[in-house]
Amino acid sequence: MASFPVKDTAPRDRATLRDIALDTGLSMSTVSQALRGAGRISEATRARVAEASARLGYRANVSALHMRGARTGLVGLVATVPDSTSWSVGDLDFLVRCERAFCDVALGSDRYPVMLSGSSVSGAIGVLPVDGVAVIDPGPNDPLLRLLEERSVAYVTLGRDVLSNATDEWVVDNDKLEITRVALDGLYQRGMRRSLLLIADTGQNYMTDVAQAYDAWSDAHPDVATTTAVLPLPFDAAQAARVVSGACRDGVDTIYLAVEPALTAVLDAVAAVGLSIPEDVQLLATTDSTRAQSLVPAISAVDLQPAALGERLFELLEQRVSGAVPDVVERLVPADVRWRGSTRAPV
Repeated sequence: MASFPVKDTAPRDRATLRDIALDTGLSMSTVSQALRGAGRISEATRARVAEASARLGYRANVSALHMRGARTGLVGLVATVPDSTSWSVGDLDFLVRCERAFCDVALGSDRYPVMLSGSSVSGAIGVLPVDGVAVIDPGPNDPLLRLLEERSVAYVTLGRDVLSNATDEWVVDNDKLEITRVALDGLYQRGMRRSLLLIADTGQNYMTDVAQAYDAWSDAHPDVATTTAVLPLPFDAAQAARVVSGACRDGVDTIYLAVEPALTAVLDAVAAVGLSIPEDVQLLATTDSTRAQSLVPAISAVDLQPAALGERLFELLEQRVSGAVPDVVERLVPADVRWRGSTRAPV
């Protein structure tokens, strides 16, 4: 009896991106972007890929669910810390509290936050199936924001890109100009007459806005001698101490500190020249932290409400992803000054 080959009728594994690419004559990259709704691809090409995927029995995994008009529930979160900094986790109390609040409210809304950082970000954008991305403290002319725009990924930011011409409609922030004025007025009432602003050269708006407000306040108060010292990156605690020591010897009575990692160096420098806080030199930090609260004396600081900022950041991202108008969410979060032992009582 003659034998004939038996055709294998068992179901094959599901079709892959490669199968669709071979069927359509397109590259795998183009097929992937078409299925995710990303990239600059014509509607005709997207339709061609969609038809092939349906005909071949391609079953979308979570990545393929990120097609135009669909949502995966994943939201990206990026905190921009300049590569040239040498700051430790303990110096980033603000970021930790902000990120935790963002993640908590996201999970409570059945969204799944994905933390992105470092060199992995560029490779993940447009490949990881996130519905949108929140960026904390973008840098000047931030390449990540340009990449998100190029790949049509919805995003919002905490703080603005100071060199971008984009509007602030998708930006969450404090009114740093106003809270700086309030803090300086309070220091003036506490006897500030010779002050030093210590900032770092990050180019991010939480530094530039404080410097701008400090200069404006100084112009309106000619009876106060003001100085600004900009610490270059990478941050050097020894250099910060030298700046503070010199300022103290020149008679500075107040230090306005915008560089959280320099706190210990500032305290050591004041003590090294034989001065006391707050009797001889007052100290106020532009961000509050657990460390500032636990020192003796406790450090007066501006409470930027990082938890509220994190929550508001998620709410604004949800609005943008859903296509709602941006003014549905109040984008400015009020800040407060916490007066503690490192500053004197008002006079």
